[in-house]
Amino acid sequence: MNKRTAVSLFPLLLLLSLLFGRQRVAAQSGEDLLPMPLPASVTLAGTFQSVLGCPGDWQPECDATYMTYSPDEDMWRASFDLPAGSYEYKAALNNGWDDNFGLNAEYYGPNIPLELEETQTVNFYFDHKTGWITDNVNSLIANVPGSYQGAIGCSGDWMPACFRSWLQDPDGDGIFIYTTKEIPAGNWEAKVAVNESWALNYGEDGTRDGPNIPFTVPADNTVMNFIFDSNSNVMVIRAEGEAAPAAGNIGRARAHWLNRDTIAWEAAVEADRIYQLHYDWHAGMRLGLEGLEGGQAITLTPAPDGWTAALSERFPHLSRLNLFKIEAADLAAVPEILQGQTAVSVTDTEGNILDATGLQIPGVLDDLYAYDGVLGVVFEGQRPHLYLWAPTAQNVRLHLFADSNPNTPATIYDMTLDPQSGVWHLRGGTGWRYQFYLYEVTVYAPTTGRIETNLVTDPYSFSLSMNSQRSQIVNLNDPALMPPGWQGLPKPRLNGFQDITLYELHVRDFSIADETVPEDYRGTFMAFTVPDSNGMNHLRRLSAAGLTHVHLLPVFDIATISENKAERQEPDWELLASFPPDSDQQQAILSPLRDLDGYNWGYDPYHFSVPEGSYSTDPDGPARIIEFRRMVQSLNENGLRLVMDVVYNHTN
Repeated sequence: MNKRTAVSLFPLLLLLSLLFGRQRVAAQSGEDLLPMPLPASVTLAGTFQSVLGCPGDWQPECDATYMTYSPDEDMWRASFDLPAGSYEYKAALNNGWDDNFGLNAEYYGPNIPLELEETQTVNFYFDHKTGWITDNVNSLIANVPGSYQGAIGCSGDWMPACFRSWLQDPDGDGIFIYTTKEIPAGNWEAKVAVNESWALNYGEDGTRDGPNIPFTVPADNTVMNFIFDSNSNVMVIRAEGEAAPAAGNIGRARAHWLNRDTIAWEAAVEADRIYQLHYDWHAGMRLGLEGLEGGQAITLTPAPDGWTAALSERFPHLSRLNLFKIEAADLAAVPEILQGQTAVSVTDTEGNILDATGLQIPGVLDDLYAYDGVLGVVFEGQRPHLYLWAPTAQNVRLHLFADSNPNTPATIYDMTLDPQSGVWHLRGGTGWRYQFYLYEVTVYAPTTGRIETNLVTDPYSFSLSMNSQRSQIVNLNDPALMPPGWQGLPKPRLNGFQDITLYELHVRDFSIADETVPEDYRGTFMAFTVPDSNGMNHLRRLSAAGLTHVHLLPVFDIATISENKAERQEPDWELLASFPPDSDQQQAILSPLRDLDGYNWGYDPYHFSVPEGSYSTDPDGPARIIEFRRMVQSLNENGLRLVMDVVYNHTN
């Protein structure tokens, strides 16, 4: 199994965890969840593990990438030398996926990207109390050394490397917070130190190498908040109740927008609270020292009647949350609000934010933009029409290319949004057939917290250039894409589903080592068209014995195989066969080639409607369509129907 297959199991693990109701530590956002006990181990599980000595990637049990717990600091550290490259990772607890943290300190959150332009030492940090897992490439590593550190458990005072006073910024908005109630009553001083040393530090008014910042703890066990704004380098220190800092994390999404006028959130309903929906089309909102800054806001009202039967049926897993309504006068703005950054907040009567969070929006998108029409490229006569469902996009343009050459310039066309369906449309020209295209989509990206302009392929593609770099405009009803006899191809007879007998196989494995198949056909769809090969002779014998169906492991466009055969590196099969079965040499030979060879079970599809290019003799264009159909035709002609493995929760 290719290492990426382990990643594709993750949605199932998440589903099982949710079904069995696991709960985790309450982070600084104030979630009402159970405390996470000190884990027995924390693993940096990700795409760099094989580089660091693990048998493969995404292996939570591999001790080569364990983090080390520091009892003195009550947090976890690790440091590794990594080569240049693009990586992803998470923190996996207790040698498994049952408890794990990703981006923005989110439990079962997205993978954390790590981009390295050159080989370097990367320091990783994890706090199991808050769930924040980060590194010194993605994040500023800031601390609050001061005269009080010895009193909270550090081995001395003014220690920039003691992380009992670690400033944390899980949502990535530049506002770092450290909260403690362990400082005894008295007068103290502190500063902000960066990267565990005094080389870069900030004192009063954000001045580099400036004076110490004095503060007073009025009584033992007073909750003290240290809030550092990395944009201005200013740190303020406040006791609880003294204009408390804005609470929450708008980089996470703990509220759920269920339909046009209803939001579900765990915020308590109290008479002296003010609830608001915040939005910013330019994604400039952040939780600053004085509250939620930027954007606009509309009022939310606690729903007087609570959950209706219809909402409870649609969202039974959220029914424990409170409901808040958008005022009727504000509903017309909802479509535009959905195209930008959103958050909800609850404040007290003095304007202090008590909690804030981002929004999950699938519910409201279904309510406003449910669509069962055509998508992708649809031909009307000789003219293609292009349809893309993207209701949250601020703008979409088509980049049209005459061919697949990366140097060919694009002709750019504006697309038109249908506000009722959220579908962007463009009527193409009669000469566009077999040309290539990309969509330029301007959209708010929660993963970065910014408005991004992405140049992407069409998720509804039927054909692609090599390595999925561009989509191609094709008409599947074009006779040129059909092998002779395709339209009249009869299916082998089947009396009923109870008569089905399945034989599962893998396209590449079927013929990659079969010397009775021409070399150019080995590992491809075309191997099934060689009538006298060992493989086809075997399938015919099985068909005669009662086999009815061949079940292919995924054959859709695979994300992690290079479709350029010249770029792939295959192992030396004779060398592998020379070692005994219990040797460790096979693994030593195969591990460096995991990302370079053509082997993959295919459970990381990129485009579900395009045959995989590495299984074609020509991956650049529609040859893969014709060759896939020739495979189907050959199997049918030999008495076998075809079933394809389609697992939509497995994605790269």
